[in-house]
Amino acid sequence: MELRAIQEKPSYLMECLIFNVNDTTLNSGTWSRDFGVTLRELWQGLANEEVWRSWLEPNRLKWAFVGTKNWSVADAMDVVKGAWNLLEYS
Repeated sequence: MELRAIQEKPSYLMECLIFNVNDTTLNSGTWSRDFGVTLRELWQGLANEEVWRSWLEPNRLKWAFVGTKNWSVADAMDVVKGAWNLLEYS
């Protein structure tokens, strides 16, 4: 189920998510630790409308979740949760 939740979403959604992660989050230690911290940061941001409304697409020209999109915040949460479960973080 987790892999399907990820595969069914647009890859650009995933790019948008990673683009909005703080640079310091991506330097927290090992690759595995960085990815876990990244998923936690994304989950917390997606749970807070004030945060996700401020996120941009990588082109810096459009909001990532405001306006007409091929994805939703719920889709993004599915991707983050799917990745978390697929990689068996606890």
